[in-house]
Amino acid sequence: MSVTQKKIVLLGDGAVGKTSLVHRYVEGQFNDKYKATIGVDIFSKKVGNIDLQIWDLSGQEHFAAVRNKFYQKAEGALLVFDLTNKKSFDNLDKWVQESRNGVGSNIPIVLLGNKSDLPELAAIKDPQIADYSKGKNFKRCGVN
Repeated sequence: MSVTQKKIVLLGDGAVGKTSLVHRYVEGQFNDKYKATIGVDIFSKKVGNIDLQIWDLSGQEHFAAVRNKFYQKAEGALLVFDLTNKKSFDNLDKWVQESRNGVGSNIPIVLLGNKSDLPELAAIKDPQIADYSKGKNFKRCGVN
């Protein structure tokens, strides 16, 4: 059985929880201490016959100039925003445009609202997310 390599980029504003998500997925661990990603961190996970490479891109604005080269050869994107931070939701268009500029318009983008474990702090409600997804023609799936 041959192994296929797939590159996915993880993008969104700084401090939305991208690194925590990927650590939890790849290593099964959660760390609640915030440490900004500098440039990019690359994680790997074997899923069946796929070697998944997850490129965790820094969300800080001062890394925008170097992020563009990290999009090359990506086959998908996870666009993360923080449900408790309206600004991270308002910035989604910027991230969609940046990813489209870096990769093209044909890769799938999954929109992921993070920090759902803090419902009392939620600044973004499900209807807003649904409207945004529909407006961008994103496919919608959810977890109850």
